[in-house]
Amino acid sequence: MLIRTMEKKDIFEVLSVAESAFSEEKLYKWAAQNNNERSIFIKRFFEFRLEAGFGKNFMEIAVNDTNKIAGVAIWVPPVGDGNNNEGMPPDFNKIFLNINNSVQERCYRFISTVIEAENFFTKPYWTLAPIFIHKGMQGKGIASLLINRQLKIIDNKHLPCILVTQEENNIPIYERYGFKTAVEVPIDVGIISYGMIRK
Repeated sequence: MLIRTMEKKDIFEVLSVAESAFSEEKLYKWAAQNNNERSIFIKRFFEFRLEAGFGKNFMEIAVNDTNKIAGVAIWVPPVGDGNNNEGMPPDFNKIFLNINNSVQERCYRFISTVIEAENFFTKPYWTLAPIFIHKGMQGKGIASLLINRQLKIIDNKHLPCILVTQEENNIPIYERYGFKTAVEVPIDVGIISYGMIRK
């Protein structure tokens, strides 16, 4: 498995990996209950995040021996000293063109809980935001390759790393890498943003 920096030419394939990884997760099923809208929403949401992150974030991909992208990790380096309260950029709403208004409302509710969870922690810190593996490639150690590689760099800088997950099943996985749950921010009934930190 080759780990390399993501390039702009990779975005289309990365969006398919995101859709594969997230389409059956509780958060995204809650945000977009229609399967077709969910697929469109996930791809647009991650396209926006990837485009906004180029040149700012560390984005790495795992490529298998058939040259297919199997996994993606996005790391946000420490920024500023204030809270993450800039709000959504004006062009963020393009994600929701021709999608039910309730998807937009739920997306904003979800993002506000992520911001609240992130603001719980004292800066500076790195953020894993997010990591995702193609559904057909999960359980093969790809996430470990992507996570351990960057955590070594972060440890050498003596900084903490945080993440926010809405999948309770992910918590024990992240705990294996030294992350501990520090804050829980409810999104809706049965859906919570768990803020985790690795000191």
